[in-house]
Amino acid sequence: GTAALTTEDVIGIDGGPDDRRGILSLTPIDEVAIMACPDAMVFYQREPGPENALRVDRWLTSATVLGDLTAALELARFLAREPEGAREPRRRALLLFDALIQENDSDEARVSLAGWYLTAKNEVRAPEKAEPLLRAAAARKAGDARVMYVAFALLGRLPGADMEQAKSWLEAGIDGDEAETAIRYASSLLYAQPEHRDAPRALSALTRWWEQKQEASALNELAWARCTSPEAEIFSAEESARLGPQLAAVKDTGDRPAWLDTVAACHAAAGQFEQAIEVQQGALAAVEKDYGADSPMAAGLRKRLERYRAGERAVESPPGMEN
Repeated sequence: GTAALTTEDVIGIDGGPDDRRGILSLTPIDEVAIMACPDAMVFYQREPGPENALRVDRWLTSATVLGDLTAALELARFLAREPEGAREPRRRALLLFDALIQENDSDEARVSLAGWYLTAKNEVRAPEKAEPLLRAAAARKAGDARVMYVAFALLGRLPGADMEQAKSWLEAGIDGDEAETAIRYASSLLYAQPEHRDAPRALSALTRWWEQKQEASALNELAWARCTSPEAEIFSAEESARLGPQLAAVKDTGDRPAWLDTVAACHAAAGQFEQAIEVQQGALAAVEKDYGADSPMAAGLRKRLERYRAGERAVESPPGMEN
């Protein structure tokens, strides 16, 4: 339902005390919680820009000031993106993350802050600060902490990482019965540094989760690796031609531009460039509509589309190597 909302529906209309609609109807409410602005990020993704960044900032700040910790975490994550229009985003994001960790012992904040330290492209970047944050959260089996620890450790991008611990978590997770965790560990093993990589085992794990459990996310990971890898032991035009149509036939693929991106890449890897162009154009149109033409995902889709038009397959470096 939220996807069908218009700007007017979300922002609302202020026609006076008795005629407030949308988010403006909350103006007289004394207590604002995260439920007062559940569509803030959907709204911003659809209509980014300085003015709307300021609106989202205000909505989440209002809930944060009134003690809503979920809103505080969402605000910190939003500000960490440093959207144009937000007020002092970097300084406030760091303060919020610190408060959530020190005062509320939030493992979600630890994981989010660690991710920012690891991937920031400015002076915030501090990989050496990420390891203790992830280790603390991972010790309590928090969310994505262990998966992130393992992924960045195997990529050689987590200074101070305990490799024995990382491998222990990997072994427990990749053969476990929790699909999402096992699939992500398999991907980490597939894209690890050469001394840690085990492509046959990773490919086998992904294949098993798809063929035996029908986990479509495993198929997407498997197909993407097979059709875009620069490594000869992973890339396979034959497997691309087999896996691409299987992914295209999955019920949810048409609603997932990232999966359509994989389908297009498989077509290109199999030499079917006309089909690749057609599928990629559809994925790009969907992303531009939902996230804007200037979004990072749109840029990646556009880059690969140009390769298909030139009669070339997509070749992608392992995650974390360039981005």
